[in-house]
Amino acid sequence: MLLPKFNLDARFVPISDNLKKPKFDLAIEGLRGLAALSVCGSHAIGDLDRTYQPTSIFGHLFVGREAVWIFFVLSGYVIGLTSTDEFSNKNAYSYLLKRGVRLIPMYLLAIAISYLVSPIDSGQVIFGNIFFLQNLVVPVIYANRALWSLNYEVIYYLVFLIIWRLRPKISSMFVGIASSMLLIWFFNPLPDIWSGYLAGWIFWLFGLFFAWRVPSNAVMSKVPLISIFLLFLANKELRLGANILDVLHLTNPGEAATFGDLAFLPICGLLFAVVANRVISRNVYQFVFAISLLMPFAVVSYGFIKNRGFRSDGYAIAAIEIFLAILFYWVKINPSVLSYFAFWGSISYGIYIFHSPLIYLVRDNFFFAGNVWSYCLRFITWTILTVALSYLMDVKLQPKIRNWFREHVFVKSAMK
Repeated sequence: MLLPKFNLDARFVPISDNLKKPKFDLAIEGLRGLAALSVCGSHAIGDLDRTYQPTSIFGHLFVGREAVWIFFVLSGYVIGLTSTDEFSNKNAYSYLLKRGVRLIPMYLLAIAISYLVSPIDSGQVIFGNIFFLQNLVVPVIYANRALWSLNYEVIYYLVFLIIWRLRPKISSMFVGIASSMLLIWFFNPLPDIWSGYLAGWIFWLFGLFFAWRVPSNAVMSKVPLISIFLLFLANKELRLGANILDVLHLTNPGEAATFGDLAFLPICGLLFAVVANRVISRNVYQFVFAISLLMPFAVVSYGFIKNRGFRSDGYAIAAIEIFLAILFYWVKINPSVLSYFAFWGSISYGIYIFHSPLIYLVRDNFFFAGNVWSYCLRFITWTILTVALSYLMDVKLQPKIRNWFREHVFVKSAMK
């Protein structure tokens, strides 16, 4: 067996070890915060000032859309932790209500701010975004491109109900996903958006698998956390999956998320496993780390030999990151260090959905532009606005909204 209590013939339900109510995990919250900060940083570097951008080296320190794969794994993981009871209509209703209360109030405010900042979207686009139909039916609202992933999340929340209700065998799910991927790869019968949903779903399902099927370690061990983060950055620099598929002359179907993004799954899964302190065997740990190292190393080496040098700065940066990942492999760190980012995790949803329209607000309404000092002033202003609004909504108002629904809606529905 690759993992403890992992059995392909088993039903996809929580194991007994994972039925107890989990403690709040500051390290996971910190990982969420770090991912949100990385997305914001990647957008701010290029968008805060049309006439000036900071040195390009800063762009190599952040991941943008790649951090969304971490969010998808986190989302599946959290849903798995909080949905261990048997499926029932009552539990499903409560689950959907809680998800709606968490997502919708702040989401609607983000759409309103986005439109006020840049009122160029049609009523149809706004209406479609309000009902999470972006990507599928209408474009994402102009001033808030980050909202593309919320459409994915809502679809995954709904598909989860099918898994929760039917409790399929793990083998059946594996065969179904593999068959769907092969069908799309060779025949491509559906629009690319559906390929993207499938690619992102695999990440989401991976998080659910950790929550339901993999037990926790009793003690959190030190791991080469720096090496894992460096390999994640190297994957991003190389567009690893897309490049591998290009070399193999295979298509890369998908929109927003693509099949090529699945190359992030080993390093993303390894990062998540060590931060969530889940049990994996030493052999599996070493194998996944080796795969996560050898894939970018092979792409860099192939490109270097074929082009007789690094074909871009990204390849050179990736080579450095791979070298440092090897060097820092022997530097072990307790993943609990990520708890220092827990505050940012507590406001991560607000940061994610508010940062983009606030970039537009600062960019289009600031008096100074074109040099490092004006950029720094813009960055400070944008940071204060984003953190203040996210804190106000996530920490102050969201709990009051949740409590109101708990008192006036959840209690009444439980009495029916």
